[in-house]
Amino acid sequence: MIARFITRQPLRRSTILSARGHVMIRSALLAIGFLFCLLPQTARSQEWRNCMEPGYLAFFDYTDPGDPVRIEPQPCEVITTANIRWGTRSATLRAIHPTSMPINNREAIKRHIDQAAAAIGNSLERLEGNPNLGDITLLFTSYVSAEGDGPNGGFHKGDTRALTRPSPWSECAVTYYKDTLDDSGGNRFLFNLSHEVFHCVQYATWPGMPRDGWLVEATPNYFAYMVVPGYDPRYITTFDRDIPSFPINRLTYAAVPFYLWLGHYGPPRVKAFLDNTRTILDAVSPDMLGEFAKAYFGKTIRMPDGRPMPSYPVAPATRTVNGSTRVASPVVEPYTLKSELITFVRGNVYELSQLAGPADSRTAWRLEPDGAFGEMPATVSTCDGDKQFLVVRTTTTSKKASDINVTAQPASSNVCACPAGTWQETTASAKRYFEQKGLGIYAGSESTKYISGGRVLTLNPDHTGSLSYNNVETVTTGSSDLTVHQVKTGESRFTWRVANGKLLTFITGGNNLITLNNQLTTPNGTIYETKTAIAQSIGHEFVCDATGLHLRQIARPTGGIVDPRTGQVFGSPTTFNTNMDFVRIGGTP
Repeated sequence: MIARFITRQPLRRSTILSARGHVMIRSALLAIGFLFCLLPQTARSQEWRNCMEPGYLAFFDYTDPGDPVRIEPQPCEVITTANIRWGTRSATLRAIHPTSMPINNREAIKRHIDQAAAAIGNSLERLEGNPNLGDITLLFTSYVSAEGDGPNGGFHKGDTRALTRPSPWSECAVTYYKDTLDDSGGNRFLFNLSHEVFHCVQYATWPGMPRDGWLVEATPNYFAYMVVPGYDPRYITTFDRDIPSFPINRLTYAAVPFYLWLGHYGPPRVKAFLDNTRTILDAVSPDMLGEFAKAYFGKTIRMPDGRPMPSYPVAPATRTVNGSTRVASPVVEPYTLKSELITFVRGNVYELSQLAGPADSRTAWRLEPDGAFGEMPATVSTCDGDKQFLVVRTTTTSKKASDINVTAQPASSNVCACPAGTWQETTASAKRYFEQKGLGIYAGSESTKYISGGRVLTLNPDHTGSLSYNNVETVTTGSSDLTVHQVKTGESRFTWRVANGKLLTFITGGNNLITLNNQLTTPNGTIYETKTAIAQSIGHEFVCDATGLHLRQIARPTGGIVDPRTGQVFGSPTTFNTNMDFVRIGGTP
């Protein structure tokens, strides 16, 4: 922004802006269009009497002590006046110029002043709480600025477009160094003037406010964005670039995203914050900073008109975890926002525990690419592939956050991260399953014997899968005069997922019935028939060990098992299920 706030007290200035040079507007650009000629038939304007008082004009054209005075006492003309109204209050905004510095865009200035007064009044109304504001005199000069922030504040002499000072004349003095007013419909002028007017509000409403740049320059930027929400986002871009390394209270103008975040909860929250702010340590607690960090990286901060804040955080540092390790916190400067991407490699279960850290540190985790921020997970299973988390750390006094212990499951563990692969059911498991009561084609007191064949469970890495019946042969004797010799073939196709230690399957569309080839022996002879039946559904807890994959039946509600992450229902309710055991015959362990 090209506006400056000058106080009669020394400013604690930022070392960020000038070092980078990102807000500087070269004096050569400001010189364009500075000299205007008086229109030939302009109506005579009222003379502003204070311009004849010694020191009055020189006060507007601030120079360093000892510098020559550039504007001597002389008559001024009032270009226009407008009323700023909010609540039951009002203030006069008066635009003037010395007669020795004529201007030819008087009508444009009048139009922009009227527009600014209305918009500023509406914005003051939105702040609520009756902020104070006295009359404002806006002086247009033909000079470039005589004073700048110098190396610490980011503005060199000639770069400043407007500045504000509390004056001894019961008015707020604003100087505007002449520039074109018709860019983007006057948005630059509206933005700069709104910024300067909020300095006037600061003088009148918070005379005890510390003159720290993150307060006195960033809050006028927030107010200016209330007036012109779509104006140049360069200050937000500067924040994006600098906040990983430089604390908020050293960013001056660029600290505006913090107030846009407060304003997301309503502009009155910004005023309430300023009502009570003295130092950043008193004003921004560890929890508050942590919430701001989550909103910033979560891209939930919005401009005053509701549009998303045009922010693009810098790429975070990266780290890969593929076994047991200690994840040490990087250096975190107080009141910065530090981010890191941590990737957990596929095919393992990682147990995470956070070590004791500084009380002022906060850490938030988000599963990429579109998860929500929350606490650090206790367990990370990478059955579905690598898992990546965005980890955000903040502190208010300390130089680091908490370290993390990561324990990866050893190869001999009885817990497997992922059951993907091809599995052959063991003979003992098939016998146990197919010899259940009630599993035969005719329920009753029959006795079923497993003869041969088996089932193959295929769990593909892309989360498709199948359960195949490969000539499973059984003989069921229901009574002395009825025997069923049955061969089962076919397969059930599904998608699968691992959730909370459970293997869940969801039947895909199409024919998922198995074929039952029956030979029935009765006193009247032998009958051959073909029927279909539903295959075994899978909704089991699972474990792995050296002997293979073990599915343990769990109680399932009517309608199947609900995946807690998606709400999908997996499997179908059955009345005949048992534990199953498999040995690996293919796929990657």
